[in-house]
Amino acid sequence: MKFISYKKCLLLSLLVSLNYVGCTKNGQSGETVIKFTYPKGETLAEVGGTSLSLEGFREDFLARQGTFKGAPHLNTDEKKKEFVNNEVLKEAMFQEAVKLGYFDDPALQRDIKKIVVQKLIQKTLETSQNEYKPAEAEMKAYYDSNQNLFSRKEALKVSYMYVPYGDNKAQAKKVADELYQDATKKGLNGNTNEFVKLALKYMVPNAANNVKVESGHTDFQEQAAFDTKFGTGTFEKLKQTEQLGIISSVIPADQGYVVIMKNGYRKDINETFDEAKEKIAKKLAFDNRGKIYEKYTEELKTKYGIKIYEDKIAKLSEGVEMKAQANNQVAPPAGMPPVLNNQVGGAAAGTMPPAGANQAAKPIMGANAGEKTQE
Repeated sequence: MKFISYKKCLLLSLLVSLNYVGCTKNGQSGETVIKFTYPKGETLAEVGGTSLSLEGFREDFLARQGTFKGAPHLNTDEKKKEFVNNEVLKEAMFQEAVKLGYFDDPALQRDIKKIVVQKLIQKTLETSQNEYKPAEAEMKAYYDSNQNLFSRKEALKVSYMYVPYGDNKAQAKKVADELYQDATKKGLNGNTNEFVKLALKYMVPNAANNVKVESGHTDFQEQAAFDTKFGTGTFEKLKQTEQLGIISSVIPADQGYVVIMKNGYRKDINETFDEAKEKIAKKLAFDNRGKIYEKYTEELKTKYGIKIYEDKIAKLSEGVEMKAQANNQVAPPAGMPPVLNNQVGGAAAGTMPPAGANQAAKPIMGANAGEKTQE
């Protein structure tokens, strides 16, 4: 068993394979003693007099395999030995860090606290979201006001290079062929930005080419609009291409030739309210997280008797010379948790809430429902 004293309650089990036992406050000193034990069982390894159990290693080893748990290639003797050796060395490093006083470092304590808070937010919002049951009227109102999510035609999203016929159809075909060969030769399948950049050298007509190539990216377009832009039958032809990012051969359109890279396909949808109710309920529960977070934080303020001495806040920047700096940071949505400064994982302050807040679960529905895309 390890006894480590920190300022504030730090859940180190997120960083090392330890089991949390307890967190006890020492009076008014602001310090907390945290106790951890290693999983008990058959000893597999020893480090610094500490026994590490087979059961603890097994649980961690299998958990890391996720949805591929039990896959033969992840359970070879070599993989098992590699895992145990790495974890044993990590334990030795952890014990060395404790001995050298690394956990007295305020910066490390802050980082660990952020991980704990993110885990708490994630679990709280996830639980509340799963328990939320929207009323029938609320779901029907959402269905009626978002018909585009439940009734729409199939659509394609592409990147393209378009060569108008102009006064010289043969020259246009030659340029289109050159663009196609250039794209395939450079292996630009799936690279949408580099693909459209190939047209730059033809953007301004000159004596050599006498054409002006257009290039760009479309949003999702249904068949009528798509065929109007790229030629009758083009939608059906590209729809048959299952793999995204593949460059088409030169296609003759109504007024020019086009080379296309398919980036996305959206299926047609025609759902009744009864068919869509389950998805709507999940979507509304997801959208309700902001209110859940706001209510939860208000409860915490009361539960822990939070007091902030406003008159002292200005002193935070005392002794520091203020520098002019553009503020282009975006605040989180109203009611959503703020980003923790220097958040572990690298998110910049003020951009979006931490993992576990807005990412407790991914949206069930939305503008991308039924879409298959690649960027």
